[in-house]
Amino acid sequence: MDNKPGVEEHAEVVVVGTGFTGLRAATLLAAAGVDVVVLEARDRVGGKVESQIDALGDRVDTGGQFLCDDMTHVLDLVRAHGKQLVDVVDHRSGLTFLGDRPTADPAALDALDDEAWEVWDELTGITPDDIAPGTSADAWLADRIDDPIVLEAARASIGSMMCMPLDRIPVASAVVEARRTPITGPELQYIVAETIHQVADELAASLPRPVRLSCAVGRVRRTDDGVTVEADGPDGPVTVHAREVLLAIPPAAVPHVEFDPPLPDHLAGTAAAYRAGDVFKFLVRYEQPFWRRDDLGPTRRFLHPAGMYCCDAAPADDRPTIVVFLGGRGAYQAQALSPDDRRQLVLDRLVEAYGEAAATPTAFLERDWRPDRWGAGGYCNEIVDHAYAPPHVDALGTLRAGVPGISFASTELAPAFPGYIEGALRAGRVAAEAMLERRAGTATGDPSAAGTPGGA
Repeated sequence: MDNKPGVEEHAEVVVVGTGFTGLRAATLLAAAGVDVVVLEARDRVGGKVESQIDALGDRVDTGGQFLCDDMTHVLDLVRAHGKQLVDVVDHRSGLTFLGDRPTADPAALDALDDEAWEVWDELTGITPDDIAPGTSADAWLADRIDDPIVLEAARASIGSMMCMPLDRIPVASAVVEARRTPITGPELQYIVAETIHQVADELAASLPRPVRLSCAVGRVRRTDDGVTVEADGPDGPVTVHAREVLLAIPPAAVPHVEFDPPLPDHLAGTAAAYRAGDVFKFLVRYEQPFWRRDDLGPTRRFLHPAGMYCCDAAPADDRPTIVVFLGGRGAYQAQALSPDDRRQLVLDRLVEAYGEAAATPTAFLERDWRPDRWGAGGYCNEIVDHAYAPPHVDALGTLRAGVPGISFASTELAPAFPGYIEGALRAGRVAAEAMLERRAGTATGDPSAAGTPGGA
């Protein structure tokens, strides 16, 4: 904290973080009459959902963006805000390329990539108890895949999805994540024409108290009558006294907050076992949608850079756009390049995928989602410490339970769809409902309802 004059506030609940978890919880609590103060470390709301203006003056989603029919909570929210859903899915087959050397038969390579995903899908049919202790996701795949190209495809594509090399991730943790992701159709099905980030802005604007931006929480103290949350604000210290605090931040961000008294060892250790991965998102806009061919779908995948994935992301017919994702090992490699070299790498691959027309975009945006102290990085924090992986530790239950006065919620802790906006919304609703139950229990004198934060 600095020596500038501070701000001191009182509220029933403090919500820390304005990703969709924090925004959902705060708006539900406020709608129920709870006095809520919301603090956000960044200078914007949205968490891993954000937007930027491209070279042609249009706002585009540079963070989380895609939705599908299985994601009912986010679809309902988008429709409630009057936004237009754009169906970008194409059911026709795409192609896979090697990327740094000639690809003899992209269609055959695409079939091998699909075969790799079929092996990964087996995770939904097993439990952590079925897995030998200490087995990484990489070792689990290597034990089941004989074809070296299929194994390379698995490491590239699945590692890119999880945003880190698979040898860092306990396969038991991946099992729990896979079983909580009930996607039955195309995952990258819809985008929001006006940007999904606009929905986050509108949720924040609907709160009775303005969100305090650029307020980085550094300390949470438990007191006899609740909690005191201390933050560094843009104009000096911000201190909020409340009955409860909801830390709507990813697990990997929790160790950056000081707790007084310290969190119990099992809880602090569980949060510290998580890591954020790395992913790049590129939005590449053209005059014409030349990738919409009659014979092929627009999806393109690459083994080099590892796991590069391209698909249609045009928010309107007059804004033809390709989105390119590069996560995990491929992202680590790309971070060593300059922005100009990364741009050239992406354009070279797009030319290989779609032809020379891809060499001359009208707009090119890069977003480097590498970890920071407040929860940037890949789509979902992953457990990297085998000692805290299931079945040894119920990491989800431990974090969801929290301690008296302090709750945790994030897409990682969602009952379903971890790593997605859908999961963030569900986690926020669970946290808000638990707080409202405790509030009702306090009002009626029911000690069972007024106890520690719950994690249903």
